Formats: sequence, structure tokens, C-alpha cells
Amino acid sequence: MQVHNWGDLAHVVCRPVAFGIQFKQERKRVTSQLDRRLDCHPASPEETLAAHRNVFDVWPCAPDIEDHLRIRKDLPKSLRADYFVGTVEGVVATSLQSFTTNFQIHGRPVKAMQIGSVHTHADFRKQGYAELLIDFAEKYQAAHGFELSVLYCDIALAYYEKMGYVKAASKMGWFKTAEWSADRLAEAPELVEIDPRDQLTALMKLHEGATATRPISVVRDSAYWDYTLRKFPNDLFWALPGTSGMFDGFVRIGKRDDRAEIVDWIVAEDRDDLLAPLFTGMVKRAEASGFSEVGGWLPDREPVRRLIELSDRQKQITMFKPLVEDLVIDNELLIAANDFVLIDHV
Repeated sequence: MQVHNWGDLAHVVCRPVAFGIQFKQERKRVTSQLDRRLDCHPASPEETLAAHRNVFDVWPCAPDIEDHLRIRKDLPKSLRADYFVGTVEGVVATSLQSFTTNFQIHGRPVKAMQIGSVHTHADFRKQGYAELLIDFAEKYQAAHGFELSVLYCDIALAYYEKMGYVKAASKMGWFKTAEWSADRLAEAPELVEIDPRDQLTALMKLHEGATATRPISVVRDSAYWDYTLRKFPNDLFWALPGTSGMFDGFVRIGKRDDRAEIVDWIVAEDRDDLLAPLFTGMVKRAEASGFSEVGGWLPDREPVRRLIELSDRQKQITMFKPLVEDLVIDNELLIAANDFVLIDHV
């Protein structure tokens, strides 16, 4: 199958057929088809609102659907996303969010789409519409300079594997602060709470210096940092003091009642010898702050494994798919995805 000039298409009609998927260019929207063909296209503002309304049954932002719609449409995450929809006779049947994210892969700048909130309305399920829309969105974005698709799987991996996605290493760990003895915590360094807005330049420099040489990492410019701070404005930032007034690392904590979830972390120059001081200091600070549990996405590195028992994530599993032929998803890259952090999740 070959389609030309994807960037100029207003709509592409996606229809399941016996041996695959047939794509047909059309300038006008299909309004009445007996075979209920799916019209895949970038969403209009009205269709974006319909997509927000549709996800109420799975991801409600409030008990009332109108309150849900009012809240969801103005979330920082919602405002940052590009929306794609599949319609049947003008009705939004399926939708997805695509988040433009800059990565570096082995030093190469890579423009990626991160897929979030793939949803099909209950009236249109079990017809393969979500898969059709994902395929359309990938091709549309590839025609606009995107080289990589990333998603975080909450369902059976086979669903995305058949579309060409590859599972990457995805570890996590949780433990109770009471399991750490008073003597052990007494030896841990004292992390200091910081205001991320006041220390943004230092945080950006620390992150860039630590991640630039990894096989794969998210490249965060000032606009992206601003987005992450608006996304979860009540998170705590605890820094590991270093020499000459600089930080040797920081950990960002999301407050989940009495649980402290690790949302982001970094250590200077990506040094393994700083991981134990950072995470032991984190536990000490969490215990003093009244948190009974600490955990989240964690790197599968020896200093961390000595402190915390790690396990494979059962949800939010990182998966990659190259959108261009010359981008190779090698084993080193798949392992390095273990250093991904929750704040970059979509």
C-alpha cells in the first residue's frame, strides 16, 4: 500500500478488507456509507471536544460528564496534545492523543510522537477502529517529519506488537518507609526542598548533562520544562546538595495520600555512585514528611537494586516503533529505556 502527499490530505477513509487495510484518498468527508467506513483525520475543535466527552466512561475527571468535559479540555496535557479521530457518518467513533516529544537516540535528534488516550466509543468497539486510527496517525506524523512512535501499554502487549511496537525494559519498585531502620536513615544525607521555578536553570543544566550521552533520552527545552511543572504543580522537589552550592541530583515526588511516588529524578553526570545517596536521602525525607510508602518507576542499576527490590511494570510498559527505515531500535536502546521517568509519560 502506498499513499502520496499525506500532508495534504484532509481525510483518509480506512476500511477493513480481507487481506489488510485499504486506504483511499478523499477530499470530502464520507457522510453515509453502508459499510460504515472509518474516516480518519486530524480532529477539528468540535471533534476534539467530542473525544474528551467520549472518554468519560474510562478516564473521568469528575462524577458529572459536563464537569469532566470542562476540566479535561483545559488540562495542560490536553492543551499540549494533537488529536486524531476516526468518524463514522460524522460521529466520532475513536480518538487518540499524539504528543510531540523531542528525543535523542545515540546522539541523533529524533522527533517523536507519544501516543496517549486511545479510546473507542462503546457503540463502535470490536471493529478494529482504534488500530486503523493508530496506523493513520503514524503515517500522517511520519509525513510531517516524525521518526519514532512511543506508547505506554496498559493492555496485552500482543495488541501493539502486531502493529510493529517493541517492548522496552520497564521496571518499578515500592517499599514501606517503616522497613528502613532508624540507624540506616540516620546515615542518609539530608535532601533539601527546593522551588523548581527558582532553580529551573540549575535543574535544566543537571538534566541535560546527565541524559545527553544516554542511548536514548527525552530532550527537555524550557517550554517542555514549563509544561511538566504545570502538569503536576503540587509535586515536591528534593535536591541532593553538592559542592560549591550546586546540586548533585534531585528527585521529584508526587503526593498520593500517604504514598510518595517518584515522578522524576536525575544525578549529576549520570553517575551511579550518586544514586544511593539520592535515594536513601529520599527515603529519609519521605519518612520525615509522613509518607508510609515510596516508589514508582526506577532505573535497573546496581546501586538501586541494592536498596530496592525491582519488578517489571504490569502497566505503563514502554514500547517503541520506528517510523522511518534508518532508525534502528537496538537492544542497548531498549535497556536504556529503564531510565525513563513518569513525568515524561503521556
